[in-house]
Amino acid sequence: MIYHALANMVLVLHLAFIVFVVLGAALSWRFPRLRWLHFAALAWAAFIEFSGGICPLTPLENRLRRMAGGELSELFGPMAAELDEQQRRLGFARKNAADIGSLD
Repeated sequence: MIYHALANMVLVLHLAFIVFVVLGAALSWRFPRLRWLHFAALAWAAFIEFSGGICPLTPLENRLRRMAGGELSELFGPMAAELDEQQRRLGFARKNAADIGSLD
């Protein structure tokens, strides 16, 4: 039961990070000291996305879910598989675009 709760906490943390990356610029207008934190979060998210890497929170959450006796697909069902497939397609498209750019 503790692993399930920890996995949910990691999921909430991951979601909060994504929301901060997307909406943090608006928040930094109200709180200017957050600009550096938002810039760092944005740089990290861009690096992970464009390098094709995986955020360290994802394997942590998956491991905690396995330790709890479940899988992420049990939580979200077919939606998780569809999101995974879309991410693979996006990575493939990025790789093809990079290959085309290197032909110059």
